[in-house]
Amino acid sequence: MGKNKKILVVDDYDVNLILIEQMLIKKPYKLLFADNGKKAIQKLTENPDIDIILMDIKMQGLTGVKTTKLIRQTNKKVTIIAQTAYAMNYEKEIILKSGFDDYITKPIIKSKLIELIEKY
Repeated sequence: MGKNKKILVVDDYDVNLILIEQMLIKKPYKLLFADNGKKAIQKLTENPDIDIILMDIKMQGLTGVKTTKLIRQTNKKVTIIAQTAYAMNYEKEIILKSGFDDYITKPIIKSKLIELIEKY
């Protein structure tokens, strides 16, 4: 149950990266971090055994949606979970149609994040 999952956290705000790290630090996950879409793609290339990507939707430059579309061109297997402040029904549909497997809304609640990770 969740043992040894490798998770890539992608967010362009250091505070968000630190927050997620603190939420998951006591779990048996191997955490990797990227502060932009380009670095996320590079990390995934270097670590093809990544199980889950927690992808911020609204990043500067290469957005989470664009990054996910690029990843999906070569990797359809990795689970990609959107981190988003957008929670309206039509926005959820757009997120899921953009190649994401699931989403979590911000502010992120630790128990919901862990539950979502364990789902995959």
